[in-house]
Amino acid sequence: MENKHAPHSEIGSLGNWLLTNRKAGIAEIIWVFGGAFVVMALVEMLLGGTPAAQQASVTAAIITMLLLLWAGLKLRGQRLTHFGLKFGAISVRSVTKAVLHSIPTFLAATLAFVAVASLIGLMVTSPDKADYSAFAYLKDRPWALAGSIVTLWFTASFAEEVIYRGFLITRIAEVAGDHRHSMKLAVLLSSILFGLAHYAWGPAGILQTFAMGLVLAIAYLKSGKNLWVTILAHAYMDTALLVSIYFSL
Repeated sequence: MENKHAPHSEIGSLGNWLLTNRKAGIAEIIWVFGGAFVVMALVEMLLGGTPAAQQASVTAAIITMLLLLWAGLKLRGQRLTHFGLKFGAISVRSVTKAVLHSIPTFLAATLAFVAVASLIGLMVTSPDKADYSAFAYLKDRPWALAGSIVTLWFTASFAEEVIYRGFLITRIAEVAGDHRHSMKLAVLLSSILFGLAHYAWGPAGILQTFAMGLVLAIAYLKSGKNLWVTILAHAYMDTALLVSIYFSL
């Protein structure tokens, strides 16, 4: 593993270990996800099991994961560009390119999500009706809808893409090494973990988000690891989902 941002002499022994030991990537993944689970448990224990507490625990867990993976980057002397998240040199051309690539990605991810739901509907005689009770606070409150969409852009659209596409795919591929199937393994495992992270949606939700994650992972690689493409596509999906729920209440 090469560090393109700082020579080994400029980083600490822990940073050098992370760079030179492939197994360190596994430890970091466990550390990031384990830290999130601990924070979720602590927040829910302190605030109780209410919907608001559950949302607070998820938000706290996501922030924890972002901080931990950022710490891993800093120790290595790397930047978020290592995951494909670029903030500099923004131009009309780069923004247009990201938007144009994000639209077919959004359509493909949505199709995968809906296709799995349709297959489940064909296999299950009486599928459970969607429960939107957790979104009751949105009813007849357009301002609440707007606030929820903006919040979801950070906690899901942005954060989940950084974690599950940028961080996981990069680190799993680094652990797998220079193997011709390493990137395929990274795409598959990251998508499985993305699906499992949505366990609260039930088995159907896990399969749907796995399919969605698989499409986003492939798009991430096809775009040359431009994370903004999948962030935008994910944002379109989250916005469409919340708006549809709002009008279903």
